[in-house]
Amino acid sequence: MSAEPTAARAAHVLHERPTDPALVLDLLSAASARLDAEAPGPQVLVVVPDADAALAVADLARDVPAARGLLPVTSVKRALRLLPSAPAIVVGGLADLGELLRRSALKLERIGQVIVLEAERLDAEAGLATLDALLAELPKDATRTVVAATVSDAVRDLAERHLHRARRLAAPAAGGAVPPSLQVLVATPATRAGALARLLDDLDPPSVTIVADRAADRDAAADAVARLGLPPALASVVGATGTVPEHVAVAVLWGIPSARALAAVAAAQPARVVAIVGARERHALAAAASGAGLVPYVPAESSRAVRAADARLRSALREELARGTPLRELGAIEPLFDHFEPADVAAAAVRLLDAARATLAAAKAAPPPAVATAVPAVPPARETGAPTSDRPRDRGGDRSAARGGDRSAARGGDRGAARGAARGGDRGGSRGPRDAKPPFRGGAKRPATGGARGRDAAMRDGPKGFGRGRPPRGPEEGGPRKDWQDRGERLRNAKRRRDT
Repeated sequence: MSAEPTAARAAHVLHERPTDPALVLDLLSAASARLDAEAPGPQVLVVVPDADAALAVADLARDVPAARGLLPVTSVKRALRLLPSAPAIVVGGLADLGELLRRSALKLERIGQVIVLEAERLDAEAGLATLDALLAELPKDATRTVVAATVSDAVRDLAERHLHRARRLAAPAAGGAVPPSLQVLVATPATRAGALARLLDDLDPPSVTIVADRAADRDAAADAVARLGLPPALASVVGATGTVPEHVAVAVLWGIPSARALAAVAAAQPARVVAIVGARERHALAAAASGAGLVPYVPAESSRAVRAADARLRSALREELARGTPLRELGAIEPLFDHFEPADVAAAAVRLLDAARATLAAAKAAPPPAVATAVPAVPPARETGAPTSDRPRDRGGDRSAARGGDRSAARGGDRGAARGAARGGDRGGSRGPRDAKPPFRGGAKRPATGGARGRDAAMRDGPKGFGRGRPPRGPEEGGPRKDWQDRGERLRNAKRRRDT
């Protein structure tokens, strides 16, 4: 259905159909016919889900002469530099347009028409909130057109707020005959040539015909055939009004076909029909080829493994269904049946199952992570040798040794023996432990320990050179301590002689 009457009446429209190239061309043609060449700034705003969809719309705009001034917004930074040139038509992703509006770079006061494509992909809380804010900034007399393959409750509420008394148009019924079966090969417009090369290498057909509606698609298909070196007798490229050779081995649909192209392919009765479309164009292809079965194209070398995997999947599903209906899982997915076919929901569940199995297989195949083991640090061995003359003795080490570090019993015994021998030699003989008098310790006599003049008095009244009343350490240590000890022995001997 053409959008020209809708544009002429300046009424809001809600299209309940997939976004296909034919509809986009009709909407762009109708919007371009209403442009004011004298008015500055953007006059038509096309809202799409992302930058890739914006480039696809810009590619279709080449077939509309009046829409050659279209600016695709693929980057906010680049759009900030190009928007001052005042393009008549601006097409961009919803997030990019919202950011431009927030920065006051996109002026909406002269926008007369707004076209929202693939609104079903915007059916999320964040996306619809941004679209709601964008539509609220438009002038009251701007025409609003929304295209959605499936109209959810959120999209319906949005239409009620911003598309007052909008007309709801469904997809037109497919007219004419269609092929009984279509194989779908997914490829973007930029990679269709490579997909065609892989298809012909896999099938090696004796004849192939490529059907393309748009002139740009026909040129791209002709370039792909010429690059493969196929002669005209083997491969041909025709348009929607062209003639498809009868009983051709393979008929290739380059993009979404029109009803006339599908009728021409069905009349030729080819052995196999393959449609090369994008991933987001599957619903549009199903709407255009209503009544034809869509099956994915599987290369010949992997078809056997795919069939075996499909057989195992069906067997597992039969066993699960034989156990009884899974009521909890059925209740979880039952709300999806209001918007999707049960077969589509089951296919999505199988896809999630395959992804989970692939993730589990990758996790099992990955090597286990290395566990770092902590090695206890071994302290270095302590030196136990006696200090030498060329190595000064460390005072802290001596204190540690005196407290029980590396002081051995033999060393203590040798020191005590030497001290006893020196004292015994000076006294002239040995005495018993009870008869021996204590040696001279120096300093004045002090009271017993614990009195008023106990330890503090001894520390004050000690002789000079002994360090606060400290007794001599023995003759083996040398120095003046040996002289003090000899003097004490002489005094004791003189006293004995006086007593006798």
